[in-house]
Order: sequence, then structure tokens, then C-alpha cells
Amino acid sequence: MSALAAIDIGTNSVRLLVTDEAGLELERVMRMTRLGQGVDVTGELAPEAIARTVTVLADYAARMRALGVTRVTAPPSSTQQSKHSARDQSC
Repeated sequence: MSALAAIDIGTNSVRLLVTDEAGLELERVMRMTRLGQGVDVTGELAPEAIARTVTVLADYAARMRALGVTRVTAPPSSTQQSKHSARDQSC
């Protein structure tokens, strides 16, 4: 049986949920990364915030491999959506 994963990359935290095909939870974890640190002031993601988030995602990738995850979804966060909307409106 293969496992499924969802990753939520939010403004302050990154969450991972892994289930089996029947929906039974295999793992749920949340780590604080503060990806949105300073975005309200600079309008940009801070390099150190990106680095923290990438480190967590690498850990999650290892966890998913160990659990046999075959499908992953990671919808855009509000930080990503806001940045995209601002860019669209400036055109």
C-alpha cells in the first residue's frame, strides 16, 4: 500500500501530513520556519527564512521516503498567493 502526503507551507510554519490510501494517519508534524519574516516591510522573502524552510522540507522529504510516499500535494500559501496577486495587479 502506498502513502500519500500533503505539505502546507505557511507564513509561519510548514506542516506535513502523511496517510495511507485508506486515510489512516501515518505521520503529522509541524515546524516553525517564519517564512514570512519581514515580508510586510520588504515585500520579499528573507534569504534566512527561505533557508530555514528548505531545511525543513528536506527533512520532510526524508520522512516521506521512509514512509513510502508516492504522491505529494503542496498548495500555495497565502504568502505565495499575496505575492502573486500583487505582481498580477502591477501589470
